Amino acid sequence: MERALIDQLSSNGSQAARRRDVSRAGPILVALVGVVALAQAWVFGPDLQVDFGRELYLPWRVAQGDRLYVDVAHWSGPLSVAWHALLFTIFGESLAIVKLSNVAVLMAISFFVHALAVRFAGEIAAVVTTGFFVGALAFAQLLPLANYDYLTPYAHELTHGLVLALAGLHAMACLDRDRPRVPFVCGLLLAAVAATKVEVVVAYSAALVFGFGLPCLTDCAARRGKALADLGRLAAGLVLGLLLGTVLLAWHAGAGAALIGWTEPWRVLMTTDVSALPFYRYVMGTLDLTASLSRILRGGLFDLVALGGIAGLAVGWRRFGSERATPAVVVCVVLLPFLLQPPWMAVALAISPIFVIVALLFGASLVRDLQRIGVDHAARTAVLVFALVLAAKMALRAQLSHYGFVLYMPAALVCVACLVGLFPWQVEKRGGSRVLAVALGSSLVIAAGMGLQAKTTTQREARNAEFGEAGDAMRADARAREMSQALAYLEALPRDATVAVLPEGIMLNYLARRVNPTPYINFMPPELEMYGEATIVDAFRASPPDVVVYVHKRAGLYGTPFFGRDYGRSLYGFVQANYRPAETWGGAPFDPGTRFGVRVLERVGAAPPSVP
Repeated sequence: MERALIDQLSSNGSQAARRRDVSRAGPILVALVGVVALAQAWVFGPDLQVDFGRELYLPWRVAQGDRLYVDVAHWSGPLSVAWHALLFTIFGESLAIVKLSNVAVLMAISFFVHALAVRFAGEIAAVVTTGFFVGALAFAQLLPLANYDYLTPYAHELTHGLVLALAGLHAMACLDRDRPRVPFVCGLLLAAVAATKVEVVVAYSAALVFGFGLPCLTDCAARRGKALADLGRLAAGLVLGLLLGTVLLAWHAGAGAALIGWTEPWRVLMTTDVSALPFYRYVMGTLDLTASLSRILRGGLFDLVALGGIAGLAVGWRRFGSERATPAVVVCVVLLPFLLQPPWMAVALAISPIFVIVALLFGASLVRDLQRIGVDHAARTAVLVFALVLAAKMALRAQLSHYGFVLYMPAALVCVACLVGLFPWQVEKRGGSRVLAVALGSSLVIAAGMGLQAKTTTQREARNAEFGEAGDAMRADARAREMSQALAYLEALPRDATVAVLPEGIMLNYLARRVNPTPYINFMPPELEMYGEATIVDAFRASPPDVVVYVHKRAGLYGTPFFGRDYGRSLYGFVQANYRPAETWGGAPFDPGTRFGVRVLERVGAAPPSVP
C-alpha cells in the first residue's frame, strides 16, 4: 500500500514536471519562430505611397510643435500619434524607431494571446495559437500594399487599441486574484482604447459589459452585488482615464482640440458617407452579396469536412489503431504539411464560419448554465464577444488580409484554440483519441500558416528596390524609381519650402522633411468626404504650398478612378490655375494609360526653388 502511494506521488510529480517543461519550452519555441519571422520581414514595407506616410508625418510634425487636430488634421484618436511623437522627441524621427516600437507592441500582444489561450484551452493550444500568430499572421503581407501587418500597420490606432484591449481581457481573467483593482484598471484601459479606433472601442466595450455584467443576471444576490460593484469600479476607471486624457490633450493643443480628439472618429463615422463608398462595401463584403455568401458556403463545407475527418480518424484510431504506434503517427501527422506544402490551405481560416458556430453553441450553454457562471466563464465570454464584435465589420468577407489582419485576427485565433484545445477534448469524450485529434488540428493550422507564408513570399519578391536611407530605408516595388527622383528634387529645395502631394503620397513630405502648409495631408475620396473639398481648397488658398507633386494613383475601388477627372476636380482646378509643371518622371499622372508617374509643379509667380 505504501509503495503504491509512493509510485502515485512520483507519477504526479513527473506529470507536474512535464507540464512545467511544456510551459517553459512552448514560449521559447514561439519566440524563436517570431525572431525568424521578424528577421525575414524587417526590410519589407511599408508602402512608399499609400497610408503609412501619415504614420510618420503626423508624429514628426507633432514632435516639431504642431498641434494635432489644429495644425494637422487627423480622423482617429490621438494616442498613437502622441506615442510616436514622444519617441521621435527622445530618439529622433525614423521609420526604424516606429518598427522597434511595433516589435514591443507585438511582443505584448503575443504574451496576452498566449496567456488567454493557456487559461481557456490549455498549454498545447496556447503554443499552437501563439505560434500561428507570430509565424504566419504578425508579419504576413498578403496584398501588394505592405501596410497590413504588425510591423508596419496602415493605422497604429488599430494595433495599439488591440494590445490595450487584450491587456484588459487578460486582467479580467485574473479577477479572482485581485477583484477591487481589476475593474478599475479595465476602465482606465477603456479610456486609452477610446483614444485609438472606433472598431476596437466598440468591441472592447461590449466585452467589458458582458464580462462584468453577465453575473448580474444570476439569482445569487451576493454575486449580483459583486458584479454591480465591479461595474462601478469600471466606470470610475473610465471617467478618470477620460479626464486625464482630456487634460493632456488640452495642454498640448487647447480645449477645442481635446474635444475633437475624443469626438472626431465618431463624427467621421456618424456624419459622413465614407462607409458607403464602394471600397468599404467591398471590404465588408456587401458590394457583392452573392460572391460573399458563396465564399462563406465554400469555407463552411471545407470546415465541416475537416472537422468530420479529424473526429472520424481520431475515433477510428482509438478503436482499431495501436496505442504503441500513436507517437509515431502523431509525429508523421504534424510533419505532413512540411512534406506536402499545400499553399491553398491558407484559405481555410480566412473564410471559416467555425467561429460563429462555436459562439452560438457557447452562448446556448451560457443560457443553460447561467447560475454557475464563474470568473473563467465570464472572461471566456468577454474574449468571445470581443472577437465577434471586432470581426463584425468583415462578417461577410472574413479574411486575414487587409483590415482583417487586426479585425479578424482574434476570431481566427479563437478558431485555432478551439480546433487544437477544445475540439479534441470533445472528441475524447465521444471515444476518440485526443492526442491524434490535437495532432491533426495542429497539422491543419501549420498548413494554413505555410500557405499564408507562401503568399507573403510572393508579394515580397516584387519589392526588390531600395527607397529611403538609413533609419528610413525600406524595400519597395518598381514605383521606387520615380519616387526617388521626386524625393531628390524635394530635398534640393530650401528647408523652408512647403510641399503638397496629391492625391496621396505624404511619405515624400516626411522623407524630404518638407512641411505641407495646410492641415490636410491626403486627398483621396474618403478624406474629401470627411473634411469637404471646399474646405480643403480654402486651406490651399490661404496657405498655398510652394510646390505641388502629382503622384499617379488609380482609385477605381472607390468608384472614382482618377484625381482631377472623377474626384477632386475643384482642388485640381486650383492647382492647374496657379502652378506650372517643372519636372515629370515616368508617365503623366492621372492618365488611364499610365502605369506610374510623378510630376512636380511650381507655384506661378513664386521665386524658382534653388539649393540653399
